Amino acid sequence: MEGIEKIKKLSQETKDENIKKVAEYLINREDMDEKYLNEEKNLTDMWSFITDEARKKAQNGCAVLEDKEVYGLAIHYFDETNDALGIKTSKKDEPEMHGIGIKNIIQIVEKYNGDVWWESEKESFTLNINLWEKIEK
Repeated sequence: MEGIEKIKKLSQETKDENIKKVAEYLINREDMDEKYLNEEKNLTDMWSFITDEARKKAQNGCAVLEDKEVYGLAIHYFDETNDALGIKTSKKDEPEMHGIGIKNIIQIVEKYNGDVWWESEKESFTLNINLWEKIEK
């Protein structure tokens, strides 16, 4: 049950309620326990994968996914390798591939309740960030 404990810990560390809801589902999937131990997998990247998949289905900038589909994408994320999913990662021995770090950017944007997503084509990618202004009533 080490994998499920990892998901519980990661869930407690995030402020994103969407990620927490998906994590609740994942915690109840004991059959996936071993898959959650994969070091290249985490909840933030899982959510990015889900939102990227939703954007592919969007029509006129709007995508609607039922909970069942979101949970299925979460399982698919943990069930496959990043390479099989088309998720590119750089290695520590490739210093020219490193900068401030996507994970750091995601953490900062989450802190301010924003959205982050990226699109990639061949050798390049575009990082999109939305920070929403909070309007007090």
